[in-house]
Amino acid sequence: MEALSNSKTDKNIQGKENFNPNNNSIKKEINGKCDTMIGMNKFFVSMNSKVYRLERYLGKGGYGEVYECMCEATKKIYALKRENILQTKIPNEIEVLKRACECDCKQICKYIDDGRQDDYLFVVMTLLGKDLSKLRHERKTKHFSTNTSIRVGLLTLSAIRELHEISVISRDIKPSNFALGINKECRNIYIFDFGLSRFYRNQDGSMLPVKHHSIFRGTTRYASLRAHKKLELGRRDDLESWLYVMVELSTGALPWRTSKKMKKKKNQLKEEVYRAKLRIRLDDERKKFFRNSLPILDYVFMMIDGLSFEANPPYEQIQYMFEKLMLEANVKWDDIYDWEETRTILSKQTMSVDGITSTSAAMATYSRCRPVLFQVATTTPTASTESSSLLPKFHIE
Repeated sequence: MEALSNSKTDKNIQGKENFNPNNNSIKKEINGKCDTMIGMNKFFVSMNSKVYRLERYLGKGGYGEVYECMCEATKKIYALKRENILQTKIPNEIEVLKRACECDCKQICKYIDDGRQDDYLFVVMTLLGKDLSKLRHERKTKHFSTNTSIRVGLLTLSAIRELHEISVISRDIKPSNFALGINKECRNIYIFDFGLSRFYRNQDGSMLPVKHHSIFRGTTRYASLRAHKKLELGRRDDLESWLYVMVELSTGALPWRTSKKMKKKKNQLKEEVYRAKLRIRLDDERKKFFRNSLPILDYVFMMIDGLSFEANPPYEQIQYMFEKLMLEANVKWDDIYDWEETRTILSKQTMSVDGITSTSAAMATYSRCRPVLFQVATTTPTASTESSSLLPKFHIE
């Protein structure tokens, strides 16, 4: 939101050094300016000649803005993302979203439409709820409970796997790129924002050639070691980033700081974070890193670290470990999440018009991506050929 401020806005905000982004008056002022910005061009016409009216500003990304919009023909509400044509990742995002639609993906944000208007390219997609970063920061503890963390882990892993199954890697896995659905899908978690993603396989299933040198891609806080070394990224790197995400969601913090307030050059900051990520691979530091997180994450971390670039990630084994922990912790899919206030409110919000709860919808989505677990339980729990009897026993505090 800070990027939306201009000199006039700054003068109107007294005590800028005490700027509070949660101040409602400031929010209204910024939203008012956003409304003025879109007022001159409130309607977007797609390639299919459908007209979308911008309703309200939702947020700003690395390359453009996102708005809530309404299709004039159907009166349905969607999200519209627009980026300047001179600096845009939207064509890449459209390609991924269309592939996901063709494959009937259940946890990838749905493609609706796209087009060009003046100096902007835009894409219309399903509107989502709050992202995991916002939900975590709304907690007093700044982290999710064990109950919620386990289910969030399963759903986010399922979403990443679904993305990989359509031959796409995200290269920017982070909490703010996962969000809740709305209405009857409000208990499902979706992955979105594919500006940095790439296809890693050809249509015939063969792997695309690997570049020996690349550039840094992703978010410093969650980037894999290979990203820091500016190497080509693969599926294992998405999972490494996901592991960092899960530690943060379940503990509230990561041992490296990447705050925008830090007066350090980007390269210096990345180097410090890289060294911190190397340190957590030492025995004592690793124990400290996983001390308050889910008890399986240390083991999952070693599994991911042991993967080669082209290896098939052990989704089933990781999933099995989460489900085993779920049973031991007596976690049920219809338990309330940390962000749901009461079961009464939940029942009102999650019942769809045809009587199917969003819990059932989330379970159906999750089950669709799930293999037969009892077959998995008798196979390897790691990237090697170890016996399933070596799976560690987990203790819930």
